[in-house]
Amino acid sequence: MQTRINIPFICQSLAGVSQLSVAFCYQEGSAYYPVDLRLHPPHDPIDYPQLRTSNNVEQYALIPYRSSDHQLIGTFIIGPSLLEEVPDLVLQGMRHDQGMSAREAESLAKAYKQMPIYSRTQLLHLASLCHYMIYGEQLPITSIYQHHLAPSNGTTRRNAEVTLSTNRENNFLHHDSNMEKQLFQCIKKGRKEEFIQMMKVLPLKGQGTLSRHSQLRNSKNIAITAIALSTRAAMDGGLHSEIAYTISDLYIQQIEDLHRISDVNAKMFEAMIEFIDRVRAVREQSYSRVIVSCQNYIFDHLYEDIPLDTLAKLVELNPSYLSRLFKKETGMTISAFILLQKVEEAKSLLSLTKLPLSDICARLNFFDQSHFTKSFSKITGETPMRFRAKHGQ
Repeated sequence: MQTRINIPFICQSLAGVSQLSVAFCYQEGSAYYPVDLRLHPPHDPIDYPQLRTSNNVEQYALIPYRSSDHQLIGTFIIGPSLLEEVPDLVLQGMRHDQGMSAREAESLAKAYKQMPIYSRTQLLHLASLCHYMIYGEQLPITSIYQHHLAPSNGTTRRNAEVTLSTNRENNFLHHDSNMEKQLFQCIKKGRKEEFIQMMKVLPLKGQGTLSRHSQLRNSKNIAITAIALSTRAAMDGGLHSEIAYTISDLYIQQIEDLHRISDVNAKMFEAMIEFIDRVRAVREQSYSRVIVSCQNYIFDHLYEDIPLDTLAKLVELNPSYLSRLFKKETGMTISAFILLQKVEEAKSLLSLTKLPLSDICARLNFFDQSHFTKSFSKITGETPMRFRAKHGQ
C-alpha cells in the first residue's frame, strides 16, 4: 500500500536541486507554494507526468499525485523555465497577440531575462525524479515525452476531400540543417522510435519567424511548412501521392482552425507520426509477417553483425528455408538486403555527418575500407568520397 508522502519535503528538495520553483496544487484548488492555477485547472486532471507551456516559451513539468485507490490528490508543478533566451521578435508577437502595453511588455521581458534556462531533457529528468519520490517507481523520460507529444484527441481524418495546397514553404524550422534532414529521413524510412527520440531533444533555438505580428500565426506557418516537407518525405518513402496530399491538406485545414499554440504543435506532431505510420505500413504490406519481422530486425541492428542463425531463431524457421523464403518474396538474398540497408545508412552518415570513411566502415561492420568502397560503388554507382562531395555538408 502506498504511504502518504511529505509534500513540503519533495517541493523543497526538488527546488534546491534544480533552482526552479516547485509548487503543489491540491485537487480542490488550494496550493502549497503559489502557483498559477490556469496551468492546471481543477477540471483538467492529468493521469501521467506532462510538460506544459505558457505563452509557448515558459515550460513546466506537471506530476500527478494519486492515492492508493487512484484518486487524484493534487499535482506537483515544476517551473517555470525557458528552453532558451526569448528573442525580441517573439516578445513583439506576444505583445501583439495579448494586447500588452509597453510597460507590461517591458516587465515581461525583464522577467524572462531572470528565468532559468532548462532543456526539455533536464525537465523530463526532474519529472521522472519527482515521480520516483512519490511512487518509488522508475519512469523512463522517453515514456513521459511520448505522452507529452501525444495529441489530446483522436479526431478522425479518413474522409477528407483532396485539395492540393498551393502555398508550401521550402524551409522548416530553421534548425541545424542536419537535424532537419535526419528528421525527414525518419519519415521517409518509417522509423517512428528514432523520430520520437530526435523530437525529444529538438532545440527551439533558431526557430524561424515566418510572421512578425502573431506568435500563433507563426506557429501555424511553421507547422504547415513541416507538414509540407513531411508530405514529400513520405512520398519519397513510397506513400502514394494522392494519399499523402489528402493527409497533408486535412491536417493543414485542422491547424488553421486551432486557437492555441500548444494544440498547433500537437497537431503538427500527430501529422508527422501519421506519415511515418503510413510509410511503414506501405513497406510492410507487400511481405509476409516472417519477412517483415526479419526486415525490422535488420533495420534496428544495422550497426551489429546479423548472422542468418539469429534471424532464423527470431522467426522460428530453419535457416535454409528462411533464406529461400526471403529470396522468393523480396527478390534478393538476406545478405544482399543487409548490404543494401548498410549502404543506405552509409549514405545518410556521409551526407549528414563529418565522420571519416574509416569510422563509417567500422560502425557498419564492413570487413575493411576497401570492401566498403567496392560495395558502396557497386550499389550507388559512385565512390563514397564522390557521394559526400555531392551530397555532404
